[in-house]
Amino acid sequence: MPLSIETALGRQGASLLASRERGGPDQSGFVALSRGQDALAARIALIRGAEQSLDLQYYIWHDDLSGALLARELLHAAQRGVRVRLMLDDLDMADKYPALLTLDAHPQISVRLYNPFRHRSWRGLNLLLEPSRLNHRMHNKSLTVDGAFSVVGGRNVGDEYFDISGHSTFADMDVLMVGPAVAEVAAAFDRYWNSKWVVPFVAEEGRESLVGATTSAPPPLPESVAQHTYLASGAIGRLPFVWGRAEVLYDPPGLIDAKSELADSAVVSHMGRWVTQIGAELIIVSPYFVPGEALVEQLGDLVDNGVSVKVLTNSLATNDVTLVHAGYMRYREPLLQQGVELWEMKARSLPPQNKENQSAAGSSRASLHAKVIGVDRRYLFVGSFNMDPRSAYINTEMGVVFESEPLAQGLSDAFALSIAQRAYQVNISDGRLSWKEWREDGDVTYQSEPNTTLWQRLMASMLSWIVIEDLL
Repeated sequence: MPLSIETALGRQGASLLASRERGGPDQSGFVALSRGQDALAARIALIRGAEQSLDLQYYIWHDDLSGALLARELLHAAQRGVRVRLMLDDLDMADKYPALLTLDAHPQISVRLYNPFRHRSWRGLNLLLEPSRLNHRMHNKSLTVDGAFSVVGGRNVGDEYFDISGHSTFADMDVLMVGPAVAEVAAAFDRYWNSKWVVPFVAEEGRESLVGATTSAPPPLPESVAQHTYLASGAIGRLPFVWGRAEVLYDPPGLIDAKSELADSAVVSHMGRWVTQIGAELIIVSPYFVPGEALVEQLGDLVDNGVSVKVLTNSLATNDVTLVHAGYMRYREPLLQQGVELWEMKARSLPPQNKENQSAAGSSRASLHAKVIGVDRRYLFVGSFNMDPRSAYINTEMGVVFESEPLAQGLSDAFALSIAQRAYQVNISDGRLSWKEWREDGDVTYQSEPNTTLWQRLMASMLSWIVIEDLL
């Protein structure tokens, strides 16, 4: 279907597609959004540019500065006559119902919740009565504007995802897309929106709060975001898009009902096909990495066949879920024995996003949240999928695989150039693990997990004996 040119963003998208330097009509354009403030500015620019439709799908939407800013932008878009559809997982919505009422009360905004809790005031009771159903969550993340541009990746909505918290941040990755891939994201959204697992959040009240929300002064943007080049008129259409064939992967909304979850998981199925086709290099970036025995064996087979396999995940100091680290630590020794190169994220701040404004970017601690896979310097996956059982068999996930040598080579080159500064290399000798920190003033080797307390290490070790891996 040809891209509509009835809106300004549609015309920008059509112009980009017409000016592609190579490839055919099946190619989509991509811009990687690795910096948090770039990702926030891109979302604001797209919402401000919307004229017809806004479709948003998120697992988490925090009630903080970035959450309030984006909610306000949605209200302003609705005031302009834009149709806004907001789909959220209900797991994190307990204290956000007033905000949802405010949004859903607007005639141009519809809010729907995935797999909602039946008893709104007794959420704990729900978990006791329906643990199996409520364990399944929607982890997808996407934003589509006027059918012209989409953003897909690992970021939820919250200050830590956009590096404006001032305390901690997540190193994450999104891609801004134009072309046929956008229609695939839109189709995925519609499939969820119209499924029986997504229920309208009907605002029977909230009109007064809506009036107050649309007339009160909006929270101020951080200066580094307010002055961002993405917010200039027409800036999205001038970005340096990279072109390649793409496939949008997403699990069906009814994965809860699937008799064979593995067979019905589009993301897992594609990953399985990928593993058998890798020829030279595999890079896995995953914040939660619980590979299981089968994948460990497959990775070992790849190494035996001459493939370089590198994995970056969180260390105990940066992992925000100790249970997941407990599940992961069981596999460090087998992975290393198979010849996999293993790295764990340092608990240190990321490089400043704006050297002239350190406070706007100055998170004191960084945790890995990006979910990226690079294959043979040719293919790249970016999405919501973690390498753990929950992503594989319990939650719904989505992402995009695209064939793009420039972007895939960029990941490989960036990994090689910065990994030693960003992470510890995990090694094994005589059955003992060690963590090597590469430093300009001399390398340091640790015999226990760096930047952790004895209690943290004991807790993770004890949990590793009892944690139920299939629930991670």
